[in-house]
Amino acid sequence: MKKIINQIARYISGITLLLFVLLLSCIGNSGSKIADIAFPIVFILFAISLMLLFSTYITHLIWMIKEKPEGFSLKGYLLTSLTLSVIFVAFELFHKLGIARMICAVILSFTVTLLGIVGKYIYNWKEN
Repeated sequence: MKKIINQIARYISGITLLLFVLLLSCIGNSGSKIADIAFPIVFILFAISLMLLFSTYITHLIWMIKEKPEGFSLKGYLLTSLTLSVIFVAFELFHKLGIARMICAVILSFTVTLLGIVGKYIYNWKEN
């Protein structure tokens, strides 16, 4: 079962990105008949692939913490997240934007870093 979940996690990231590009193209061509017909279908497929992506990533995060606590470097995660946070907050301050956007930027940096670490674990995963 773990092998199947890992294969789903590997392929669903690419499928999600492709569906996202297709969704953006349907939004960009909103006056077209084909885009108007395809938009609901693409949106539903994108939502399903996004749910599968996050569920498989959460499953792998649980496996990563349970099986290999040394594989999840808390120090490296915090250092990378804090560096991204400082860059995002400096960008927000430079453009004199609001505090809510700064908080969102910090949350985004921690989330992106965590997804990157779990993605690295997924692609380096070997069946025991």
